[in-house]
Amino acid sequence: MSVIAFPKQTSVFQPVAHYVRLGETSYRKVADLAASGVIQSKRFVVDGSKIAYQKDIIQMLQGLGAEIVLDPRIIELSARRKCAGLASTAPWASETRGYPLSPEVFRNRHPADIYGAIARCAVEHGDGDRTALTPCSTAQRAIAPYMSAGCRFRNTSGD
Repeated sequence: MSVIAFPKQTSVFQPVAHYVRLGETSYRKVADLAASGVIQSKRFVVDGSKIAYQKDIIQMLQGLGAEIVLDPRIIELSARRKCAGLASTAPWASETRGYPLSPEVFRNRHPADIYGAIARCAVEHGDGDRTALTPCSTAQRAIAPYMSAGCRFRNTSGD
C-alpha cells in the first residue's frame, strides 16, 4: 500500500484582530511578554485614566510597531454608579468627583470640549497611528476638527 501526499493547502482562516488591554497592575507584565515575543499581538488598548503612568510602556510597544488605542472610558464616566471609580482620573472626567458626565458635554462646541481633550491626549501619547474609541456615531460632527490633528476616532456603539 502506498501513501499519496496531498498537496499543501493554504489556510482558509484569517487571523483575528486581537487587542490586548493594558490593565491596572498587569501592564508591566504584558509589556515584558510583548518585548520577549511571547505576545504576538500588535494592538493594545490603553485606559485613558492611566495613560500618563504608562508612557514608557506605550513608547516601547510603539517601538515594536504596535497600534495603541485610547479607551476614554466615556461610558463609565457617564454612569452614576461608575463615575467615581478608576476612570474618574481621566483628564476629561467631571471636575466634581462622583458626578457623571452630563449629555450636554457631548454637544458640539460645548465649553468642556471633551472630544478635544480626548484628541489632544491621543495625539500627545500617540506616535503615528492615533486612535481613540468614541461612544456614538453622532459624535462625528463634534470630532471633525480633530481629524486634521491626526487623531482617528472609532465608533464603539454599533449605531
